[in-house]
Amino acid sequence: MKPIRVSQINAYVKRLLQSDPILGNISVIGEISNFKLHSSGHVYFSLKDHGSRLSCFLPSDVFPKIRADLRDGMEVVATGYVYVFEKGGSYSLNVREIATYGEGGLSAAFEALKAKLAKEGL
Repeated sequence: MKPIRVSQINAYVKRLLQSDPILGNISVIGEISNFKLHSSGHVYFSLKDHGSRLSCFLPSDVFPKIRADLRDGMEVVATGYVYVFEKGGSYSLNVREIATYGEGGLSAAFEALKAKLAKEGL
């Protein structure tokens, strides 16, 4: 088998993922973490659950349309499409819509642990 260049495999994976009908319009439930509003107006964050994490990108033209006050620990349903950033070899969920789903369990468990440790003087 002939070796291929890094850019070739990233381009190939991008074509595969972006031609998949499920990944072209998918909704994902998860808890927001590492929420960052960039000076460009774009928003970067992760969605996580008990076993994994997914990088997300919310474009500056979509962010103002979101009616929720997004923050770390909030559980949401994010709808969008899977996108491959070829240059960096990474993929993310490019978000078109977000609906709140409640307060995330991971965040609640973390806050409970912090309160317990503070009560113990740690």
